[in-house]
Amino acid sequence: MSKLTFTNRNGHKLAANLHQSHRPSDTYAIFAHCFTCGQNVNAAVNIANQLASEGINVLRFDFTGIGASDGAVEDAYFSSNIQDLIDAAKFLSDNYIAPSLMIGHSLGGTAALAASLELPSIKAVATIGAPADSGHILKTLGTSKLAVAQKGTHKIKFYGNDITVNQQFVDDVSAEHLADRLGKLNKALLVMHSPVDEIVSIDNAGLLFQMANHPKSFISLNKADHLLSKKADAKYAAGIIYDWACAYIKPKPDYKYPRAKAGQVSAALDMEDTYLTRINMGGHKILADEPKSIGGTDLGATPSQLLEAALASCTTITLSMYTTRKKWPVTHIDCVVTTEKIDGKKVFNRAISVQGDLTDEQKQRILAIANKCPIHKTLAQGSVVNSFLV
Repeated sequence: MSKLTFTNRNGHKLAANLHQSHRPSDTYAIFAHCFTCGQNVNAAVNIANQLASEGINVLRFDFTGIGASDGAVEDAYFSSNIQDLIDAAKFLSDNYIAPSLMIGHSLGGTAALAASLELPSIKAVATIGAPADSGHILKTLGTSKLAVAQKGTHKIKFYGNDITVNQQFVDDVSAEHLADRLGKLNKALLVMHSPVDEIVSIDNAGLLFQMANHPKSFISLNKADHLLSKKADAKYAAGIIYDWACAYIKPKPDYKYPRAKAGQVSAALDMEDTYLTRINMGGHKILADEPKSIGGTDLGATPSQLLEAALASCTTITLSMYTTRKKWPVTHIDCVVTTEKIDGKKVFNRAISVQGDLTDEQKQRILAIANKCPIHKTLAQGSVVNSFLV
């Protein structure tokens, strides 16, 4: 995770964190926090961490006047939130890659929808507990337009924060920022909402869903509170977002494989990838890795599995060549390889299945031929490995 700042159109420096995936990825998302919550609210941090672990880079930041960002709280209008999201997208586009996913929590979800209407790079939008219109925040705050009009300002408490609401704020959130415009979104939409949300009722999810065009999806965050304060709820939401978004933004790892000439096998890793190794076998490219239980990312087979795969595949190819040459009626060959240690030695167990109308004599011959496959011979007879630094 990298701490950074970017400057919005009004010259305010906005504090941000970029959660970069440990996997090479060209997919970026922006997370819009809930009203006055700030980028460090548990839901934002937990969802960003989870998505980064899955392969999506996530930028979360404090809106103008919130948290560590410049500007006064009085400057933090709904319209300024929308502008900040558009400016955040420009920052990513100028310095990394334009974002393709927008995620918004609570009023940040409503802002995310409005901002996405102005951002061609955004292909998918996910909202969590979002009101169907920005004016809903006045009801949530328990603020009447009349009280503000009479007094000029009205101070209230919201999740422990003192908030001063003025006429400009009321006018701004009362404006129609979505309404008919949401039907022109033309982006995939995922509406997530808890049926027991105590701040924004689930009726808002229904309204958003009705206003939007397909493709659109709804997921119930059963038993979750509005702020997704439980880590398990946030991780669940992030997992749903990732699986859903992949259908529209298609995260593509950009692995840089080493060069390898014909007849060569080359393997390389960067230390920041821990054990993830790129292998080039004369132009055929695969990944090797270790399980998560020992610190790997489980994105590829282990070296031991690759060795077992070499024996299994060499066996099937050798038998295919032999039975084809003999014109035996074989329709299918498979080979399952497992290993164990006996008296300190690694033992390969090979279960071979050959389908076809074969005699017992032919089956015995097939077993004998399997023992002549090149990898079998190499493992059985042993090899010499010469190592040198270059």
